[in-house]
Amino acid sequence: SDPRVLNTVLVLQELKDFVFPLCGGRWLDFFGDVGKCQVCGISVGRTEQGLRCENMGHWLCWPCLAENVDHEKLQFASKKLLNLLPSPDSAWEHELTVAEEHAAAWRRDNRFQAQTKFLVEAAEQRRVVIKGKEELWCSE
Repeated sequence: SDPRVLNTVLVLQELKDFVFPLCGGRWLDFFGDVGKCQVCGISVGRTEQGLRCENMGHWLCWPCLAENVDHEKLQFASKKLLNLLPSPDSAWEHELTVAEEHAAAWRRDNRFQAQTKFLVEAAEQRRVVIKGKEELWCSE
């Protein structure tokens, strides 16, 4: 559940079409049971650990997937994979967005406080005027 692990898994999942199971099928993310990696033999049973083939007979851990990527095929892959990598500016943009949200909330609070103060003062002035008129009316 570490965000870095999940981000890495998302990138590796895009590479699953560049490594084939021994049966020649396709890799899936669904896990019904646990199996051993077809390359190194470690246990694979969750998305964080690797993939399972569509024929349900082979598993592949993420380190072995990374080692066995068909680089020739990957060389001609679409730019979609490049778009998966985080932009160097994304952290800065996120910080800027958070700062803008805080500034907007501060301005909103200040406007609310100013409006509240204005309404309280107007109500007090109205009360004073009404009291003055009542006193004038009672004295007549």
